[in-house]
Amino acid sequence: MLRIAKVAGKKRRAVWRTRPACWRCVESCAANPSRVLALRGGFYVEKGLNVAKGLNAAKVGVIFDCDGTLIDSMQAWRNLEGELGRRAGAKLTSEDRIKLTTLNIPESAQYFHDRFDLGSSGADVVEMMNEIMLEFYRNRAEARPGVLAFMEALAKRDVVMSVASSSPQKYLQAGLACAGIAPYVKAIVSVEDVHSNKREPKVYRYTRERMGTPLETTWGFEDAVYAIRTLAQAGFGTVGVYDHDIAGTWEQLTAEADFAIRSFEELDADAFLEAVAARAGRA
Repeated sequence: MLRIAKVAGKKRRAVWRTRPACWRCVESCAANPSRVLALRGGFYVEKGLNVAKGLNAAKVGVIFDCDGTLIDSMQAWRNLEGELGRRAGAKLTSEDRIKLTTLNIPESAQYFHDRFDLGSSGADVVEMMNEIMLEFYRNRAEARPGVLAFMEALAKRDVVMSVASSSPQKYLQAGLACAGIAPYVKAIVSVEDVHSNKREPKVYRYTRERMGTPLETTWGFEDAVYAIRTLAQAGFGTVGVYDHDIAGTWEQLTAEADFAIRSFEELDADAFLEAVAARAGRA
């Protein structure tokens, strides 16, 4: 079993676990050598472990979500929801916002039209959304802290990376370019490309096929707990990236994902590849 965590002083940063949930506090593990942990590259791993040796990194695939995971865009989306509510003369409830996190763009637009009578149709609401969001993605989209450094490190090790998102291609192309992420990814896939959503694994399977990586060495990074469940049920390794409680609380992400982080600054590329190799060896 592999447990990994990056440590800053005495603060627990991130924890790997195996199913069923068995992640433990890093400080207590570090204080107890009998738990056979050793420090390597800023991460605690099992003593003597070198599971990444012999791993062909070119066969490792990483599928990143975009909004809230790679790009710091969730406030822009919350502002969009508030603006659409204002135009409809309605105030969104917490239940509305939670529901909207699981919907793609056409579904969200239809939700506003059906629930709040906004616009003449769902398509009309889509145009309102495009007007607001494209300005953000073209001019103000930024990568979350640590994202570019981690992707650069993976690229140097020949790891194949792609993006799978609920956002439409026009948002993704503009936002990933603006944030400096586009050069690192082999494929940019929207759920609209596969006529699906992230409640189903179709978008992840299609993206993995585009990358050409085996399932046992392909991982997904997501901030939404429902998407983590979809990935896990389809056989992917999972990293939960905390952004906001609406998408998934820290407790939910640590319970559902193989690994949970609060920031990409916690990640080490070599330690991640060791975890990939360890999981593949158990598959």
